[in-house]
Amino acid sequence: MFCFVRVLKSTRFTPRQNVLTQRFYINSNSAKGRVGVLESVFVMAFISIAVLGPAGWILSNACDSHRKQP
Repeated sequence: MFCFVRVLKSTRFTPRQNVLTQRFYINSNSAKGRVGVLESVFVMAFISIAVLGPAGWILSNACDSHRKQP
């Protein structure tokens, strides 16, 4: 247990290390180009297929994993 705590303390961030400061700015200007309806529909369809496709496959095959083959 003590060895585990010692490893955690040695790998933790210490203020002595050099850190790059990242600054994120919110831009209040409008977008350079307008996003069309077709692009929006395409992206939403692609994301829903990418997320729900594998989830549906897993759920449809979940019962098969509980059955044992003779």
